[in-house]
Amino acid sequence: LDVVLHPTQRRHDVERSVVARVVVLVPRLAASQGRMRGPAGLAEPGVRYADDVRLIVDHAPNRDVASLAADSFQPPTFYAAAGDTLFRTFDNGDGWESIRRFEGESVTLVKAHATVPGILGTITTKTTQEGTSSTIHISRDCGESWAVTMPIALQIDDLEWMVRDNVPLLLLATSRGLYELST
Repeated sequence: LDVVLHPTQRRHDVERSVVARVVVLVPRLAASQGRMRGPAGLAEPGVRYADDVRLIVDHAPNRDVASLAADSFQPPTFYAAAGDTLFRTFDNGDGWESIRRFEGESVTLVKAHATVPGILGTITTKTTQEGTSSTIHISRDCGESWAVTMPIALQIDDLEWMVRDNVPLLLLATSRGLYELST
């Protein structure tokens, strides 16, 4: 994006304002399937004109997707585990956002709790010379933050949520048997 400013404008202030407007514009553009006409809300005081405007997808679950999970409390919301990144969509997959990157690990599983809103479990794996280990990551706010991270020295093949005595529990399927984790 090449922007030519009016001489009296400060670049930082105009840049911040333009970014805020683009954040509002992109969902409208997607909803109209790219067919918006006119200025479409991009007019910005202090900007004389803009050339070479491009929207580039930063990161999306477009390969190595290992797991998908639906949020039963928010029907258009889904989670996708792809490579080292966990993604989320609020619009049935029309747009995805990266909500957590696990550097040096692969995200192999993601599951949303079916009866407790907001709880999400993710398993990452890491292979070293000593073998494969898994780490359990738990969020209580749909992936906005991750309160519990617990490494386990074995590979977790599957997980499932349950509730016992009003406490969310994780069942973990491993090559060494079934484990239960209180969250």
